[in-house]
Amino acid sequence: MTPEARQKLRDLALTAAKATPPRTSVERVLGRWEIQTSNSFRRIGMYGDGDVLCAVTQRSDNHPDLHAPPGVLEYIVASQPSVVLALLDQLDVAERLSNQQIAALEIRVSRALVVLTRLATLIGSLDLVARGVADEEETHVVREGIADLTKLLEEMSR
Repeated sequence: MTPEARQKLRDLALTAAKATPPRTSVERVLGRWEIQTSNSFRRIGMYGDGDVLCAVTQRSDNHPDLHAPPGVLEYIVASQPSVVLALLDQLDVAERLSNQQIAALEIRVSRALVVLTRLATLIGSLDLVARGVADEEETHVVREGIADLTKLLEEMSR
């Protein structure tokens, strides 16, 4: 679904919501349409008797018709199943992409934690070397640590 088609659907939804008789302006936008079935006549409404959509018989020619506030019928047509399915497909794609990006970030964070852990060990050994109390093993730890960190940093930069 193109951005233009999404905007058209959004505009029609707002038009339909604004046309529905509200109790308050908040209820107009947030109210839920429901099927009303009293008296064996089905209609769609929020507060009143079919205040969103109802079937009527035209007095002029006795033919059936639909009665709805301005914009409601256009919105119903615009939000047909193919449109809803397209929106759900786009949501699925966005969710998959988001999950992939999160997984990639988790890998980078994990690598960064490894680097930080190695840095902490290296800093402790460097401190001993700087104070002149490092033995041969600590000096070896420093050399290995520098080599490991260099390798890890190269991997992270890819």
